Amino acid sequence: METSLTPPITPARGPPAWDEAPEPMPDWDLLQQPDPDFEFDQRIVW
Repeated sequence: METSLTPPITPARGPPAWDEAPEPMPDWDLLQQPDPDFEFDQRIVW
């Protein structure tokens, strides 16, 4: 009779220990679309 050995279960690990400080958040306000130069009239005139 052949017995199969299962590998031992390893314990859970915590989050990785970062060596460096996290990068600062970018300034999201600079990524907004600029306001249009003119207001587009969306009315339909027949």
